[in-house]
Order: sequence, then structure tokens, then C-alpha cells
Amino acid sequence: MLPETGTAGDLLKSARPSLTGWYADPMDAPAAQVLLDRAHRRLRSRLCCGGRCFQLHVLRMLCHHWLQSDSALDFRQLSALASDDSERALVELVYGQLLISGKRLPAWQHLERGFSLAARLLDTVDYLLLLRRHDLLEYLPLSGSPVAAQDLQSLLKEAAVISRLRGNERRVHKSSHRDTLG
Repeated sequence: MLPETGTAGDLLKSARPSLTGWYADPMDAPAAQVLLDRAHRRLRSRLCCGGRCFQLHVLRMLCHHWLQSDSALDFRQLSALASDDSERALVELVYGQLLISGKRLPAWQHLERGFSLAARLLDTVDYLLLLRRHDLLEYLPLSGSPVAAQDLQSLLKEAAVISRLRGNERRVHKSSHRDTLG
């Protein structure tokens, strides 16, 4: 199993968040509200000091998702506000993670776009970590109707089982990295 890096709470930190992080483990409404309140307080503080705020807005999107708010609207706003490829990659990856945690389309569109933006910003180890995670998660069946959200480890286990059941049958994706993964 691939190691988990990054959590939703890491988005509260002032350091640039990891693009290989997994930020979309399910959260109950009370936990999401607590995290959202902390994000708002930290946002006010950083705005007063001129600090970096983008990841706090990403955290707000994540919390709104778990509070059953319109995270798609947050996503569109953040996509327009992103100032560089790192911020664009982060918002795409996190939104894709939220969608894939509930096995919803169009998760792959966002995960692929995020990976593409992040690829040149990652060192070799992080690049391969993200590539392998996405390669395995690609086995998950997605639909337009959400299902109960799952954490990363559950998604990876399910994808690994599907992968083994399919044997050598692989889904060829338009951005396949067979040259890297074999």
C-alpha cells in the first residue's frame, strides 16, 4: 500500500502544502465545522499579516464539501484565483480527491489536470508516489451518483482488489505512463 501524506489539517499550516498529500478522507459535519472555523480564524490572521492564504481557501472548499455545501462553486472560484501552477494543481487535486472519495465523475478530469500541473514541480519520489496512487485509483468504477465516501486506504484496497481480479487487463488511459510504471 502506498503511504499517506498530508491531511486536511495540514492546510492550516503556513508552509506550502504537499501536492502528494491526500486531503479528502471523509469528515463528519462537526469535525468539518471545527476545521472550517479554524480556517476562518487563520484566514483573518494571515490577511492582517499579508501571509499566504490560498490553501486556507482550499481547506474551506474541503470543509464545505463535507458540510454538504456547494464545493463545485468553491472549486470554480479557486480555479480562477489560483496564481501559479502549484495552486492550480492543489485545487484540482483536492477537488478530484473529494470526488473520487465518493466515486463520482468527473474525478479523473480533475486528478489528471492536477497531476499534469504538479508533475514538473515534484521531485522524483513524489512524482512516482502520485503517479502510482493515481494509476491504482484508476481501477475504481465512477458514476454520476455519489456513494458513501471512503478514506484513501479503503479506496486503495478496493482498487488493488479490482486490479488483481482483472489480472493483466488494464484500462488504457489517455495520459498513460506505462513507460514509467511498466
